[in-house]
Amino acid sequence: NKCFLHKWIGMEQKYAKNDLSCRWVTQMYGDKWEGWRIYADEWLHIQIRGLQGRMNAIQWFLEYYLIAQDLPYDPVLLFTKHTVWPDLVSHMEQTLKSAVSRSQRNNLIVEFIDWIIYKDYCEPNDHGVPTPLVENPFIRIKQPPVPTESVLNPLPYKYIKELRNIL
Repeated sequence: NKCFLHKWIGMEQKYAKNDLSCRWVTQMYGDKWEGWRIYADEWLHIQIRGLQGRMNAIQWFLEYYLIAQDLPYDPVLLFTKHTVWPDLVSHMEQTLKSAVSRSQRNNLIVEFIDWIIYKDYCEPNDHGVPTPLVENPFIRIKQPPVPTESVLNPLPYKYIKELRNIL
């Protein structure tokens, strides 16, 4: 049954995207994405909390930012001055509705790129402190405040008293 086969392939892809090793990237888009897959695999395996959010951020970054926009598949090109990268935040605004989701995902991607810089693009300074040799092309954004007050009108006090008497 063609419909069943389509559902099965969709389920297989869904479960593949829950793989910490991110093998789905090379399986779906080719071996040229192996460099990013390795970084994602290593970073996800050292995380101790918020793993699902980090996996979602990596999946979005690889699939909807890098691959969908036909950006360079070599991670080294991320740090060259000649490569112009589209604005990450504005691209997220096109694909993600929630401002909270956008800021969380953006900041996790920035954290991921910072980790790559710390891992492979740092040298110790005179005091032995690792100093980045390159800059992260993406910036952190503040999370929008969550409203703590209701936008609804309060119930009249007389109505509350009547309800108390009924109870």
